[in-house]
Amino acid sequence: MVKDLEEEVPICNEDIENFEDKQDAYSQLYEQLLKQQSILLVLRDRVNTSEKDRKALHVNLVKSNAHVCEVEEEKKSLQEKVSFLERECHGLVESKKCLESKLIKFDRDLHESQLCVENEDEAFYTDARRQSLPESPVNKCAEASRKWRKKAIPLKVGFCGFQESPQF
Repeated sequence: MVKDLEEEVPICNEDIENFEDKQDAYSQLYEQLLKQQSILLVLRDRVNTSEKDRKALHVNLVKSNAHVCEVEEEKKSLQEKVSFLERECHGLVESKKCLESKLIKFDRDLHESQLCVENEDEAFYTDARRQSLPESPVNKCAEASRKWRKKAIPLKVGFCGFQESPQF
């Protein structure tokens, strides 16, 4: 039966070559298909990785936006504190100026009172000398008082009006 078919349909060389060309073409197409499928798998992996990265970036963006909001709120709070402190500072500067003027007046009055006391001590001492009582207790007291005033350390008045102890 096979012989009958072979006899009926003559096979020519051209058909055989054509078949082999088709087989080669099919093999090449199959190889290209396999390469394209491997490329497709690589691209799918890259797309999946990119999608994961995009989601992670979105999460980071949301966290960053929340952090930015917190920082802006803190900035506003600090600005309010700065404006409050500036107002307080302005009031303190005015108080400082007032206290400085009072301190200058106090120093002037103190200096004038010391001059008066020294003049009185000098007059008393001169009067005691005239009376030629160099060893009298009154004369010794006046002399000691005069020496003490010259050696006395003046007190410094601080910003708030409290006395500061002298620095040794």
